[in-house]
Amino acid sequence: MGMTMVEKILAAHAGLDEVRPGEIVTCEADWVVHVDLMFTVGTPMPKRVHRPDRQ
Repeated sequence: MGMTMVEKILAAHAGLDEVRPGEIVTCEADWVVHVDLMFTVGTPMPKRVHRPDRQ
Protein backbone atom coordinates (compact mmCIF):
# COMPACT_ATOMS: atom_id res chain seq x y z
CA MET A 1 0.00 0.00 0.00
CA GLY A 2 1.27 3.49 -0.82
CA MET A 3 1.92 6.34 1.56
CA THR A 4 -0.45 9.19 2.25
CA MET A 5 0.48 12.73 1.25
CA VAL A 6 1.52 13.55 4.84
CA GLU A 7 3.65 10.40 5.03
CA LYS A 8 5.36 11.35 1.75
CA ILE A 9 6.12 14.85 3.03
CA LEU A 10 7.46 13.53 6.34
CA ALA A 11 9.57 10.89 4.58
CA ALA A 12 11.04 13.47 2.20
CA HIS A 13 11.97 15.86 5.00
CA ALA A 14 13.33 13.05 7.18
CA GLY A 15 15.50 11.73 4.34
CA LEU A 16 13.75 8.35 4.38
CA ASP A 17 12.24 6.21 1.62
CA GLU A 18 9.04 5.72 3.59
CA VAL A 19 7.42 6.30 6.96
CA ARG A 20 4.55 4.44 8.58
CA PRO A 21 2.02 5.33 11.30
CA GLY A 22 3.51 4.94 14.77
CA GLU A 23 7.08 5.69 13.69
CA ILE A 24 9.02 8.48 15.35
CA VAL A 25 11.01 10.50 12.81
CA THR A 26 13.28 13.51 12.98
CA CYS A 27 12.85 15.86 10.06
CA GLU A 28 13.88 19.29 8.82
CA ALA A 29 10.99 21.77 8.93
CA ASP A 30 10.60 24.56 6.38
CA TRP A 31 8.41 26.49 8.83
CA VAL A 32 6.63 25.86 12.11
CA VAL A 33 3.30 27.12 13.43
CA HIS A 34 2.79 27.41 17.17
CA VAL A 35 -0.72 28.03 18.47
CA ASP A 36 -0.95 29.37 22.00
CA LEU A 37 -4.47 29.83 23.27
CA MET A 38 -3.30 31.83 26.28
CA PHE A 39 -3.72 35.03 24.26
CA THR A 40 -7.40 34.97 25.23
CA VAL A 41 -6.44 35.66 28.85
CA GLY A 42 -4.74 38.94 27.97
CA THR A 43 -7.28 40.03 25.36
CA PRO A 44 -10.23 41.91 26.82
CA MET A 45 -13.71 40.88 25.72
CA PRO A 46 -15.59 43.52 23.71
CA LYS A 47 -17.98 45.61 25.78
CA ARG A 48 -20.52 45.93 22.97
CA VAL A 49 -21.26 44.56 19.52
CA HIS A 50 -19.89 46.82 16.79
CA ARG A 51 -22.92 46.42 14.48
CA PRO A 52 -25.84 44.97 16.49
CA ASP A 53 -28.12 45.32 13.44
CA ARG A 54 -26.09 42.59 11.68
CA GLN A 55 -26.88 39.75 14.10
